[in-house]
Amino acid sequence: MARAGGELSSASGPPPAHAVAATVVQDAQPAGYAGSDSCAVCHSDKMESLKGTPHSQAKNPRTPAAAHGCESCHGPGQAHIDDDAKGHIRRFGQIKPAEMNETCLACHNRGTPDTSRSFPPA
Repeated sequence: MARAGGELSSASGPPPAHAVAATVVQDAQPAGYAGSDSCAVCHSDKMESLKGTPHSQAKNPRTPAAAHGCESCHGPGQAHIDDDAKGHIRRFGQIKPAEMNETCLACHNRGTPDTSRSFPPA
């Protein structure tokens, strides 16, 4: 049973399914990460441009979509979301080439010469 104020009583048994689902979703992201759905709220144009590209293939474990989505390349996004000035994110048009290379080569240096420049189809 719920107590006044919406708190769950420990004697009431297991929490409702929707409460468990909400907890699982929140726990799914590591600390500091917000998830690509959060990115899409403001950056739907970027999400649309990624559709159909190798980077968006969630079924391929080598792609950003299979790991942390947008945050695989741009870094954890929760601080960016919380910042009114919208800093705290890796913007490829504003970083040094060495940092860009380091980010891209974290994934693009794997595989044979045939697959080192792109991800194989899922």
